[in-house]
Amino acid sequence: MTELEKPKLFDLKDNDLLDKIASNIPVIQGENNNKKIIFLSCISKDLPRKYREGLSIVVSSKSSAGKSTLIENCLKPFTKDVFPFTSFTDSFFQRHFKDKSLNGLILHQEQIEKTNYSGQVSFSIPKFQLSEGNTRHGLSERDKDGKFTDTILQVSGFPIYIISTTNPDIEPQELNRITLLQTDESEPQTILVKKSILNDCSINPDNYSSENLDELTNLCEIYKKFSKDVKSIILPFGNLINEKLPNTLEIRRDIKKIINYTRVIAFLHQKNRKTIRVIENEFTDMYSKTKPVYRYSIIAELDDFKECLEIGKDVFSQTLNKVNKSTKEIIELVKVLYPATDKGVNSAEILKETDIKQNTVNDYLRQARTAGFLSVTKVGRENYYRPTKKELDIIKISDIEYTEKDFDKWYNENFSDKKYELVNPRIIGFRVCIVVKLNEITSV
Repeated sequence: MTELEKPKLFDLKDNDLLDKIASNIPVIQGENNNKKIIFLSCISKDLPRKYREGLSIVVSSKSSAGKSTLIENCLKPFTKDVFPFTSFTDSFFQRHFKDKSLNGLILHQEQIEKTNYSGQVSFSIPKFQLSEGNTRHGLSERDKDGKFTDTILQVSGFPIYIISTTNPDIEPQELNRITLLQTDESEPQTILVKKSILNDCSINPDNYSSENLDELTNLCEIYKKFSKDVKSIILPFGNLINEKLPNTLEIRRDIKKIINYTRVIAFLHQKNRKTIRVIENEFTDMYSKTKPVYRYSIIAELDDFKECLEIGKDVFSQTLNKVNKSTKEIIELVKVLYPATDKGVNSAEILKETDIKQNTVNDYLRQARTAGFLSVTKVGRENYYRPTKKELDIIKISDIEYTEKDFDKWYNENFSDKKYELVNPRIIGFRVCIVVKLNEITSV
């Protein structure tokens, strides 16, 4: 990294780097975990495809809850690589991106309300792009003479797809491909937002500075360059996680999201992580001197996994259990109200205890039923809900330990070949790593 590239506001070695980033995302008050998750998803866009799987984002919340503002401000540092749309048709998607690569791009769609026959949000064509990475579309269209001809449009690449919706009920197949976020609709968050709006209208607009945004944009460009050198991101403690995860069918898919967010966190902290470098090829410079080209395997630490679970505790609960935070609150409310009645709890009783609109409560109840946490009985024209025996799955790792001795054993078992070289920034240094090899001193 040159002096001009070094960020002034951010220290790439800082263990609290993600916190610093979230606090400097413009305008947004609160929503720290959501800001972190969206940022991690966006910065993953240039990593190898398998590390992007499941990291596309759907932000679900009711109107006026701030989802649009949250997304727009999180995307500002990535503006160069963002394609924003209010909406687009399947035909537009096929034609606009034909023969183009979507790798390294962020597709932002402002409000999707397309639903399936059950009233669940459905993504249509983009869902195949997010699962396959390459799609072929056959069309019949008229040529200049008015005759129909067959055309094949191919769209390649695996983008990060970020959308918003007011419908909390997402088609289960779509949930396999995305991370579902919900904005903070609590009263404390409302107080923060109100205070921010009132503060903004009382300040001289000339006092606003774009310095923080420029720094964030610069930081994103640095990591875009870093991604080109990434060969892999490895979790050496992977086997220790296995016994801590539930043995549900959903975990087969959802584990990829958890692991990939851990990988991206390690990527963010790479200047403070062990790396394994290997010579990928060689090149000859203008002085006819042959130099090696290195690729790096970043070694994630257990702290990266713990940070992932901390910032994504609500998110991963959603992906594991297929219900969002608000739906979980409705489930808990039904559990509280149910003992007082034999026939169950109806929506009117729930509405008395919340400030949520009828239609939204119905959406949450439908989601809870689909996920298996509530059962329903119809009495006349009224639905009555009861809690089932199904419990929420959670991930606990407080008792996992992974020592340096464990790492050394793992490294010797997997990288005994002399072509691999371990670089430890905590031992060698941060800004400049000195590797002594065959009496030659080389800066890394």
